[in-house]
Formats: sequence, C-alpha cells, structure tokens
Amino acid sequence: MEIMAREAVHRSLQVIGHGASVSSTDVRPLELATVAQYSSGDNSIQFAAGRFFEADYMLHTAAHESVHVIFDKADLNPYSPSPAWESRLLVEEMTAEILGAHIAGKVRTRSGGDGATLTRTVIAEYRRDCSWSPQGIRSLLWRFADQFGPDRINPEVALSIAVHHGPVEMVDAIDQICRENRDPWVAAHVVAARHIEPIDEPGLPAPQASTAASGGGG
Repeated sequence: MEIMAREAVHRSLQVIGHGASVSSTDVRPLELATVAQYSSGDNSIQFAAGRFFEADYMLHTAAHESVHVIFDKADLNPYSPSPAWESRLLVEEMTAEILGAHIAGKVRTRSGGDGATLTRTVIAEYRRDCSWSPQGIRSLLWRFADQFGPDRINPEVALSIAVHHGPVEMVDAIDQICRENRDPWVAAHVVAARHIEPIDEPGLPAPQASTAASGGGG
C-alpha cells in the first residue's frame, strides 16, 4: 500500500508542477475521522493504515492532499485565529476535493485510462454528499441528531463533516473554475482569490495538519 500511495502522490504532484513537492509519503495509523493528511511542518503526506481498498480512492485521496500542498506552498490560505478561519478552511477543503478530482482524472488519462469519467464520478458523488438529499452526508447527520440527539454525535466527526462539505452551489462554482483553468496551480489561485475572505489579523503558522476526512471522498 505504501508503494501505491507514494506513486499516487508523485503522479499527482507531476500534474500540478510549479515545483510542488513533498519530502515523504507514508502509511500509518491516523485519528478516527482522518483517511489522509498533509503536514506542512515536515512537508509530508500520511495515509491511514487499512483504509484504502480501491485504486480510484487512493488516487483521488493523493490528489486531494496534493491540493493542500498547493495552498501551503503558495500561501493561499494563511492561518488566522479569527472565527472566520473555519469558513476559509471549508473553501480549501472543498477545493482539495474538487480540484483533486480533476488532478486524479489527469493522472488516470496520462496512464491511458478514462480520466474524464473518474473526475465526473468523484465530483457527482461529492456533490450528492454536500446536498440535502436523503443520501447527503449533511442530511444524514441532521436526521441522526434529530432522532438520537446531538450529544450522540462524535464531535470530531461532526467538525470534520462541517469543514469538508459546503453547499452544492460552491461545489459547482469551484468545479467551473477548475474546468476553465486547466492548470491546477492556476485554478487553486483563482478559487482563493474569489472565495477566501481576507482576515485583518496577521497570518500565523497553522496549528495542525490539513486532513482529508472519512466520508469526504479523501
């Protein structure tokens, strides 16, 4: 699995270009709601042990984390203690999911596969998860809280869902930006310019790694 993870990250970063790179990629036990994470501190990507059983899932997760590399290297979303930080983090995570789908598709196409179908499938599933349809993750969480009480929801899982799943309108807007800007590096910059609100406080180092949550498509 570790060899597959390293290859998926390597190919995703090749698609991105612009000098984007990581120092290491490995597989290890991670926290409950985390399937993978990019750590800016040691410039590494970690995958959760025992969580990956499909090549498409592995590839999209690698691409997702590689988008966090873009945001970190280009300083597109500097950390701030402001309460507005969570809304900015949501934009970054949604971009990682959607732009990650486009990157994964490019990787698949370069290897002779059907990358366009992979991208469409991943984005359609993510759009469903962000919707208030019966199958949407936010809808499922709401119904669970209504039936069993909000205190029965794991706070870590709830927070992960909140910062990874925004409105479908945002899914469509980011997807459109990715389609109009085929260079992932450029697409990330356009998303940040249009959707990440500035905060008055000076940026501070991020206190923890960026992560891809379970149920969030990696």
